Amino acid sequence: MDKLKQYKASINELIALDQDKPQKVTLQNPQARMRRAGITPHAMHFKELYNLLLEETSIQEQVELAYKLILKRPADLEGSLRHQELVKNHGITALVTHLRYSQEGQAKKTTIKGLLRPYIKQKLRHWLAIPR
Repeated sequence: MDKLKQYKASINELIALDQDKPQKVTLQNPQARMRRAGITPHAMHFKELYNLLLEETSIQEQVELAYKLILKRPADLEGSLRHQELVKNHGITALVTHLRYSQEGQAKKTTIKGLLRPYIKQKLRHWLAIPR
């Protein structure tokens, strides 16, 4: 949480200092956002990734950012729609685990520390039909 607060403070400082040139602050660039949040591209922590995705205002933006961070590519239309439904029905944890443990996600070998426990919880809830 501390890194997230630092990230928000640094963005607010940049915006305040650079009122004449807002195009310099590019929040759409996931790599810049990751560096500001203290996330390295090779080893993300699930909680940091989860909080970064929660900042997005729409489910579509969450899916797009998850694709860029985990699969390192933009989402295609079919995958984006399918994963938006997944987020609506099962939440962000399901999106992250589905992308990371897909064939493409395994091929990319993106490391997400701390993902195993939420993944197991999600699977147990699904198998035992326990509501969130």
